[in-house]
Amino acid sequence: MRVQLSRMRRRWARHDGAAAVEMALVLPVLVLLAYGVIEFGIIFAQDLGMGNGAREGARFAASTPTMECDNGANDDLLQLVLGATNTTLLDDRPGSNELSQVSIRVSVGPDDAASANVVCGVDPGNLWGDVPPGGTTDVGVCDGASAGDRVFVESRWARGLSIPFGPVANDFEINGTGVFPCEYT
Repeated sequence: MRVQLSRMRRRWARHDGAAAVEMALVLPVLVLLAYGVIEFGIIFAQDLGMGNGAREGARFAASTPTMECDNGANDDLLQLVLGATNTTLLDDRPGSNELSQVSIRVSVGPDDAASANVVCGVDPGNLWGDVPPGGTTDVGVCDGASAGDRVFVESRWARGLSIPFGPVANDFEINGTGVFPCEYT
């Protein structure tokens, strides 16, 4: 009887395959967690880059008496903002359109960007709708500005997830805002 009990205990106490089952249960959660951490890191880096680009653009616009502002890819300010933004994983390889999808708006006013007068910008995704149409001009962003007016440069990019993930919404914006007081009025 004693031998039979010890055999039964051994039979019930065996854990063959338990590690594999536990791994199968835990692995999907770990993969999703790792995916989330990686994706959040990419988005955070791009958000910092958008803010960097907008601040650099605001500083340039406020400290430059006149600059080219043609609402296109050739002008000084837009190239500067895109260059500063591109330090963060935006794809600038030939054939990629990530950089061409960044919308940039430059405005001047005393209070905030929403109530300021739009001077120029580029809006490929029509994210604002109030960017004036193109036309090659040299503008002084702060020309005619009052004391205390500031230059606002805003950048937006409607992006999807870097690593596509089925049921997750794949459309959101990354924004950057730069503010600098007008030096040339």
